[in-house]
Amino acid sequence: MKKEFAKYKLDDFLLDEDFQAWFRNRDHQTSEDWNRFLREETLHPESFREALQVAEMIAKDGFQENPETKARVWNNIVDMRDMNATPVLSMWRRLRVPAIAAAVVLVLAGAAWIGGFFEKREAVQVAQKTVNDAQPGSDKATLTLEDGKVIELDVASAGNLATNGNIKVVKKGGELTYEVNDAGAGAGNEMAYHKLATPRGGQFRIMLPDGSRVWLNASSSLRFPASFAANERRVEVTGEAYFEVAKDKQRPFRVMVSGSEVEVLGTSFNIMAYANESVLKTTLLEGAVKMSHGSEAVLLAPGQQLVEQEGKMTLKKNVDVEAEVAWKNGMFLFNGAALPQVMRQLERWYDVEVQYENGVPKGTLTGEFPRSMMLSEVLQILELSGVVYKIENKKLIISSK
Repeated sequence: MKKEFAKYKLDDFLLDEDFQAWFRNRDHQTSEDWNRFLREETLHPESFREALQVAEMIAKDGFQENPETKARVWNNIVDMRDMNATPVLSMWRRLRVPAIAAAVVLVLAGAAWIGGFFEKREAVQVAQKTVNDAQPGSDKATLTLEDGKVIELDVASAGNLATNGNIKVVKKGGELTYEVNDAGAGAGNEMAYHKLATPRGGQFRIMLPDGSRVWLNASSSLRFPASFAANERRVEVTGEAYFEVAKDKQRPFRVMVSGSEVEVLGTSFNIMAYANESVLKTTLLEGAVKMSHGSEAVLLAPGQQLVEQEGKMTLKKNVDVEAEVAWKNGMFLFNGAALPQVMRQLERWYDVEVQYENGVPKGTLTGEFPRSMMLSEVLQILELSGVVYKIENKKLIISSK
């Protein structure tokens, strides 16, 4: 199919194989369409010159030649260009820093920044700030059976781990599955409780006997019966969990969390109830849930969030549900988050202890970056705001300039 390069936008050039091959080696044999385009200077749009500028700056910065990484980074440049009217060239010169590819906006201490972060590390500079850099979290958890036996899921082999009546507990990658063998499964097993728990730096998924699925964030737990009762499905949660509840009108699904109860029939929602957070948040994505605490009860609709603090419940409408469940999708996503809130998430995911020197830096953070990044890479993004950091043996020390 003939390519119409004259109509290309910036991202079209940056991600086009002919452009990439030509840029790496101007003598490289490229397609006839591309060679024809190069010969006809009158066809060259402004976006071609912009793409050439960006590519030259990436090459000057020692950018690696990995095609997937390059495409991802260049895509982020395009995203940032859409977010800001500043020309690409001047924006790059103003904000070029050695960090990870991510499109973020930092608003801390009154300074607004928009920048691209690239996979080029200055080893000497980073080494001065980090001793034992922290790896990102991974799929790891423990399963405690009704007899007290504890199974380390990150080291357990895939396959059948345990049997409870007619229920088989099977590990498949980073997920547990409770498989029902036949229609009579689970009789008499209602009181046989299991507990799935993640440490700091861990996450795990589970499919319960009724087909409901639960994602557990770091430092969280889910206590549940190996087989649900005939009249209800009841589980207990600490920390943070995302639920996709299987529909069953005959058996309401109830989640007990910090003295409150969430009741659903079939829905998707997120619960955040960490002990070191000042609020309990229930965010509804689909369906309907009823949140109860004592004699007070509130019904949530999709896109709403119930915030419980010191026994008082507040309903928020039109919340950013994407930000609330970003962790489940492998991302950090902040929208006006205070720095201590961000640091608590980093503590749980990277299994570090945060300490502040000279007080806690003020301001908020808005941005998005993958949870697969090393801790030092995340901190290099925060560094743009004026936050100074050191990592020393599982301690993350934060101060302000």
